[in-house]
Amino acid sequence: MGQKTDIPDLEGLIKDTIGGHVIEQQVASLLPPGENYGSIMYKVDFTVRKDGTEKVYHTVAKCTPLNAFTQKMFNTQETFKGEIAWYTTVIPALKQFVKEQGTEQKIDFFQKYYGGRISLDPASERVDADGVILTENLKYS
Repeated sequence: MGQKTDIPDLEGLIKDTIGGHVIEQQVASLLPPGENYGSIMYKVDFTVRKDGTEKVYHTVAKCTPLNAFTQKMFNTQETFKGEIAWYTTVIPALKQFVKEQGTEQKIDFFQKYYGGRISLDPASERVDADGVILTENLKYS
């Protein structure tokens, strides 16, 4: 199983949350060998140019395992989609619920979600090797 050297179409992945133009990205394994179980975790640092300024983002990319046995064992076709739904549906619903209750308590204990996809093919319903969930790297928060 090869080490990723970049996240394909990173700019497309973050267009709805960060936007801008990705001018550089650095990808490295986040965990030591043998520690990736149902997914492969990468540390992804990238620089975005937007409105004439540059900003560096420190993120974690959770990628699908390439091994068919691991995908079957962890039911990747369902669990990966479910995790994306957690970030795109459940967390926003919790935040909206708290807001509607009129409480001053904020739900800000989730890492920032920057984007997720199951494939580079927007028409695909199958999780493939380009599936990725990109979140804030909490070591930098």
